[in-house]
Amino acid sequence: MTREPSVAQEEPPLFTKSYDLLLWMMAESTRFPELHRGALVPRLQATALEMVLLIAGARYRVRERASVLERADRRVDELRVLLRVSKDLRLLNQAKYLDAAARLREIGKMIGGWKKVPQGTG
Repeated sequence: MTREPSVAQEEPPLFTKSYDLLLWMMAESTRFPELHRGALVPRLQATALEMVLLIAGARYRVRERASVLERADRRVDELRVLLRVSKDLRLLNQAKYLDAAARLREIGKMIGGWKKVPQGTG
C-alpha cells in the first residue's frame, strides 16, 4: 500500500509517518487470530486512525493546536500499550513490535517538537 509520491511530498513528515504506521497497523492487525478481532483489533485500528486524524487536524486548528496535539500524543501512548499487548500475546513478533515501537517513538518526538512551536506558527 503505497501512496502517490507527489501527494506524499506535499504532506508534513509527521502526517506521512503517522499515516504510514496506520496503513501498516490496519494490514497487520487483520492477520491477528479471530479470537482477538473482537476487542483488540478494533481498538488498535480506531486508536491509530484517531491519532492520524488529530495530527491532520492540528494543521488547521491553530488556536486549539496544543490541545489537539496533546490528544494525539495520548493516542500514541495508547498505541504503545496496545502494541505491547499484541507482542505479549504473540500476535506480533519481536521484529515487527520493535519496528512499530520505533515508529511510535519518532512520531511522539515529532508531536513533542510541534507542541513547542508557538501558537499561530508552524
